[in-house]
Amino acid sequence: VSVADVLPSEKRCWDSNANQDPDVMATQPHAALMCAMLLFPGVLRSLLEVAGAKFDGPPPAGSPCSDTWNKLFSRRPFSACTEFRHCKHYLLHANLGDAYCRHAVHFWRPVAMQHWLHACAGRLVKMSESSLFDGELSEARCIWSKASLGLADTLASDYSTFNTSEVGPDWKPPSIVLDMTLVDVQEDFGLRQQQDFHVEDEESQLLRALRLSAATEGARQRRTLVEQQDADYQESLLHDQARVAG
Repeated sequence: VSVADVLPSEKRCWDSNANQDPDVMATQPHAALMCAMLLFPGVLRSLLEVAGAKFDGPPPAGSPCSDTWNKLFSRRPFSACTEFRHCKHYLLHANLGDAYCRHAVHFWRPVAMQHWLHACAGRLVKMSESSLFDGELSEARCIWSKASLGLADTLASDYSTFNTSEVGPDWKPPSIVLDMTLVDVQEDFGLRQQQDFHVEDEESQLLRALRLSAATEGARQRRTLVEQQDADYQESLLHDQARVAG
């Protein structure tokens, strides 16, 4: 992978003739990953932290670079990462990067992917050891940091209030969706309350009817019992009077 392959450029991504070259196609994934590292080095660190990588431990097995992650991050182009963040959308880029790390960490956690990350990061550091190449990389990042992005309007309007909790364990809905549906939710809640109120009235009426029916049946049973007791009493009284008279 050459410096020209890594530099952010639409031509690098959309040159149809180059895409037909097997050698170019073989290097494109590595170049794209290194370009992403060059523009968003903070995302690389966050991704490694979420993945549980050991920054001061030995490099991933099989990586052609023997430096630890800490050593790589202490060298250019990673050591100057804050100098070239986008002047307008840097905070949103950080939030989106953090969200990506949380959501895609399972893809980057395997040893093979850690090996790929480390090898590409090591290659970038090797490029920056040359003052000429480092100058080209720095100039490209500086131009990008001040450029108008293709998704600038979308970033400014739809993602201006983006929060990483939208991809967290609770999957909180985006604030723009909450704002759009707040009135509907309130109206639905009021309607549910009215419906529940009517249901409760019907249930109350049914309970009252049941209580009334039970009370009526209880009263009937008590009257029957009293009448039976009165009859038994009268019969016993007549029996006693006959025995005394006889």
